[in-house]
Amino acid sequence: GEKTGVEVLSETSGTLAGKTYYDKIGETWYLGNTLSAAIGQAENSFSPLQMAKYISMLTNGGKNIDLTLIKTIINQDGTRVSKDEIKE
Repeated sequence: GEKTGVEVLSETSGTLAGKTYYDKIGETWYLGNTLSAAIGQAENSFSPLQMAKYISMLTNGGKNIDLTLIKTIINQDGTRVSKDEIKE
């Protein structure tokens, strides 16, 4: 339910179904909702990129994976644009 941090302006955070989310929308979380959410149903909403990051983190022992679509940008004068500038 969080943004991946990839350089995409329109990236959304997604939704992770759970008691916290249900409290936020004013609904009641029941035990049956837990079973539904556990198999990927309910109000879960993730992008393919979020799922890829999740699987990558699982296969890397829980280590956070920094996603990027842009490896580097080189100006005409040969200098590299910093990651901070790219994010802005």
